[in-house]
Amino acid sequence: MEKIKYKTIPHDAIISIEVSGAFYNNLSNLLLHLSSSVSEEEFKAMLEALKENKPAKNITEFNIHMLFSLIYEIEKNAKNQNKVVTTEIDLSKDSAEKKTT
Repeated sequence: MEKIKYKTIPHDAIISIEVSGAFYNNLSNLLLHLSSSVSEEEFKAMLEALKENKPAKNITEFNIHMLFSLIYEIEKNAKNQNKVVTTEIDLSKDSAEKKTT
């Protein structure tokens, strides 16, 4: 039998990466898009399964779980690195003002 060699990353490897705020926002938008492809009840069940560390039942649930995990890690690291800002949005009818501090 012929053998081939290839490079891979072990499952238990921890890899540090840097991501931009734009990349984080794109991930969040992707998560919103994927979550809108299922009913509210299905989405709640997926969140409960994630919370209980249960395996995903289908590819959509798997992808949603993966995105939540990645977004959580980015948010945790951003907080630890003091890179989180508070944004204020005026919800009154007269204003569409957005303010970041």
